[in-house]
Amino acid sequence: GPFVPAWELTPGVSIAPVSIDDLVITASGSCGNPGVQAVDSLDGSLRWGPTTLPSYPYGLTANSQSIFVLTISSCPSLNDRTPDTGNSYLVALDSQTGAVQWQTSLNSTGQVVASDAAVAIQDYDNDGFALLDPNSGITRTVVASTTNALLVDDTLYLQDAAGTLMAYDATTGSQVWTASMPVDAHLLAANATYVLTFEEYDYSTFNRVNLLSVFGSDGTHYGDVTLTEAPYAPGFMLWNDTFYNLYVDTGGSTKPHDPQDIVSTLYAVDLAGLNETTFYTSPDEITAMVGTGDRLHLVDSYAQTLISLDENGAQIGQSDISSLGGGGYYLDGLTVSQQGLLASSYGGYYLFALQASGPVYGGASASRTVNASSVLREDW
Repeated sequence: GPFVPAWELTPGVSIAPVSIDDLVITASGSCGNPGVQAVDSLDGSLRWGPTTLPSYPYGLTANSQSIFVLTISSCPSLNDRTPDTGNSYLVALDSQTGAVQWQTSLNSTGQVVASDAAVAIQDYDNDGFALLDPNSGITRTVVASTTNALLVDDTLYLQDAAGTLMAYDATTGSQVWTASMPVDAHLLAANATYVLTFEEYDYSTFNRVNLLSVFGSDGTHYGDVTLTEAPYAPGFMLWNDTFYNLYVDTGGSTKPHDPQDIVSTLYAVDLAGLNETTFYTSPDEITAMVGTGDRLHLVDSYAQTLISLDENGAQIGQSDISSLGGGGYYLDGLTVSQQGLLASSYGGYYLFALQASGPVYGGASASRTVNASSVLREDW
């Protein structure tokens, strides 16, 4: 197949990894010895670390230069549980060496996102988000009473409870524009072209509406699309200006699912045309997906295969992943590295590298941080 198992790692912490250049960054350690480390994307060998953290890692993100780790005082391990003192830290580390660049304390166990322009982190004291300088950790501004931050390059998107969609210049902290969205909607996804919100229910009538609203990066409302199914993380992504939404119908069964009851359907919404189509269907349970360049990769956990599709939904490759971890792992995450793909189980507790059988190139405009919009191309 296009991808072959290369190496395995057990970070022991359920946090998704990030990838920068030829490094894969993971949280590591235990409640009594929390840390972060970098391994080589080619062979999994240790490149630096573990760098000791002040408390238990809770969130991990990165830009092109630094790693940002949110740590919390309460450790979830039943064998080594620690009391919650309310002290959280955001720690910035040099991505190439693991050296600590800065550290700041704050009241947060929530969302943290980063770009080269800024770091945004949920601020419980102000019921909103703090926007920090990524090089110093100095607070640029705090936007109170907001939720659901999305950071795209130098623009921060937020929403408030009144249904206002807001864009901020992440480098200055100044507001750029506002737009009205359905009051019961939430901010869902964004890239350099589009900002998407979703309203599952109109709570004034309790009618299910499944309304995807499409905005431009300047706040222009292009229109709405009624989705067949509601999108839930991590089963959706915005990739190549198309919104993909994975729905797994288990036929009402509970885990372990009866395979004969399962149908997975991947819907695609053309955001320019405001049109939803059925992109791909499978009789098995699809548990993770990621896009690279003009290709889409899906994990079929039941058949233990990695399915690769082209931009039209045609299957162009299938890779056997049944040997990962000795077999039988339920893979719930799929991200991109310089050498290929990274599959994870239990939110990153177990990590498996899948090396592309041909060269893998990062596009000129590629995000160097692993996320659903990373742009890579495999030449098989």
